[in-house]
Amino acid sequence: MLTFLQSRAPQEGDWGKIAKYGAFVHRIGYDELSSAVAPTIFAHLSHARPMPWILPNLRHLSWRASTPAGLDRALLFTSPALSSFSLELTAKVVRLDGFLRDVAAKTSLREFSLTAPTALSASFVDVLLPQTKLQKLVLAVPEVLSSGLGRWAAALPELKSLQLDLRGQPIMSVEAFFEHVHPRSGDSTPSSFGSTDSGVFSGSEAVDVSDIRKAAMRLTGDLRSKTSFAELQHLHLTGDAASVSVFLRHISSAVTQLDLVIEDPPERAEWEELCSLVCEKYHSSLSTWRVSATPASKYNDLARSPTRTEPPTHRVSLEHLGPLPALQRFEVDLPESVLFNGADILQLASMCPNLEEVKLCPLARFSALSGAPKLTLDDLSPLMTCAHLHTVYAVVNATGRSKTVAPSRQTSSDSLRRLHLGHSWISDPLQVAILLSHFAPRLETLRWFHEKTRPGFVEANSRGWQAVQDTLPHLQAVRLQERQAIKEIVSEAELLASSRPPKTVAPVVVETREKSVGASVISIDRGVLARPRVSEATIQVSPLTANRSVDAVPQVGSKSVEASIMTSDVAVDASVQSVEQGVEASVQSAEQGVEASVQSTERGIEAKPQYFSTGIDAMEIDDFSSEPETPTVSRRQRSSYTIPSAWDLLSFAWRLCVTFPLSIPSRILTLMLSPIQYSLALLPGSKTGRSARQEDGSKGNDSDSSSDSSEEISMEVVNVRQ
Repeated sequence: MLTFLQSRAPQEGDWGKIAKYGAFVHRIGYDELSSAVAPTIFAHLSHARPMPWILPNLRHLSWRASTPAGLDRALLFTSPALSSFSLELTAKVVRLDGFLRDVAAKTSLREFSLTAPTALSASFVDVLLPQTKLQKLVLAVPEVLSSGLGRWAAALPELKSLQLDLRGQPIMSVEAFFEHVHPRSGDSTPSSFGSTDSGVFSGSEAVDVSDIRKAAMRLTGDLRSKTSFAELQHLHLTGDAASVSVFLRHISSAVTQLDLVIEDPPERAEWEELCSLVCEKYHSSLSTWRVSATPASKYNDLARSPTRTEPPTHRVSLEHLGPLPALQRFEVDLPESVLFNGADILQLASMCPNLEEVKLCPLARFSALSGAPKLTLDDLSPLMTCAHLHTVYAVVNATGRSKTVAPSRQTSSDSLRRLHLGHSWISDPLQVAILLSHFAPRLETLRWFHEKTRPGFVEANSRGWQAVQDTLPHLQAVRLQERQAIKEIVSEAELLASSRPPKTVAPVVVETREKSVGASVISIDRGVLARPRVSEATIQVSPLTANRSVDAVPQVGSKSVEASIMTSDVAVDASVQSVEQGVEASVQSAEQGVEASVQSTERGIEAKPQYFSTGIDAMEIDDFSSEPETPTVSRRQRSSYTIPSAWDLLSFAWRLCVTFPLSIPSRILTLMLSPIQYSLALLPGSKTGRSARQEDGSKGNDSDSSSDSSEEISMEVVNVRQ
């Protein structure tokens, strides 16, 4: 709610939400030094609230203030329903009496706690006088003891818990606290029910009506007990052992829980006196007893612990404890007095047979320079006789060999479940595990300090206890099986013994003597007037009704489904398998001589040079002489006999790529046109045809011979000149 108000100032519509949720708040806490809540919020709550109480059902209020303004802010939450108020002041506040007077006028508290650095004023008791229903009173204030405060606290009829700070108080101040706390306290006025003064100063003529008043109050149940702090059950005292002892002498109520914060180390005589006094006065009622050190003692121990090498010499002896049959929880946590021995444990176990939890300085540290703990693991065996013991905190020395060679059934506890050994020493984990399996066969939790950052940590001891923890469950299982087998054997033996016939026993002659005693019954007649207490109470019952409308609208939702074909790509590596084969091909050549002779006739042929348009200058055809020529070999035949040179290859490439492609079309064109020209020449009426025919007739034989000769001309013998 305060977080909601911190964001902005509350408007008129916001008070409805504050009133709605404020009715469910039962406990709050505030610290002025904290920045979680802005101080400006309280100004808005104080001036603009439409209701008298912001939190009308608040039960517990915890307030920490350092200034008068911070103290006054608590008045916003002190409603009549408040039953528990804890106030802590970190600085001196002048207006404390005025604040407490306002709180006392509005509330009827059950619990009140005040922590302040300065002493209380003289009017403190008068301010809190209206608070008569207090059940818990905590005053952690220096110099708090006074006779007025003692008389007021003792007169609280329902006070069950009291916490006082006795530090710095002399013995005389403690005695002064109980100066008016006696059976005669409150009986000094004639109007008091316990007073013997009738109010008439006439000597023997006065009628003593005190007995009548007491009888009437006893019948109605309103007669107060003359015992101081009659309902006190929890007592928490801080101070030295001597002051605590003096205070406890005056408390005769049945205290069940005793918390003592004493200076450490205490004087030996003072500690022995304190133990004897506690056991004497609260032997039948005390169930919890805690002894711890003051903050100053803890700070001194912490300041010198890093360089401390001397062994601890102070010990809190438990040998002076008396019978405490109702004690269930016993704790001692003193940083200096950490030495215990087997005699202390034996006395504690014998005087407190119903112990359930024992803590003996679990934070004690024993370095190699200061020496090992005096308490051994065997010394804890007397505690195993406590039938209800379930938790033990102690620092022991488990380095030596166990003395319990033949453990008995009496030193085994079936109820022990938790064992905390702190900075205990250990050397043989297997031996310790065997001993613990006998002491606590049903142990569930084994703990020790294994943090490396903790002062007093020894890694070897930590590893040893870890080994014990790993081995102990297996040994416990074996131990329980053995005991179960023994129980079965014993039960069978008892059954067999019961089935046997009883043995005849000779009669025993008992000597008897007759003696007469005169016994007369003393009877007393006593009448008691019993009247029932009747009280009338009227209760107005009216049902609470509320109108509520519900807007029922069907919820409609649209949902789209994406339907798409699921495709998947699969890559297939397809490669053609190829095979390379090599074939060796060689040309077989054979030389064969051919007689080449040309049969020629003597003819005259007019050879004219023919020119081509292929870029060749001229080609001349040599005349064939009439004389027979010697046989020649063609180029094609010569090439097979000689190895071509680079120039021949280049010339062949030129002919193949350039000359031959150009010469082929020209020859083909000439051959295609020659039949046409010839046909035109043979047409009738054509001069050209007649002249051609004449010439053909005159020269028929010559043309035939020339054509025959031209056909015999080979291109291989034509010389081409470029």
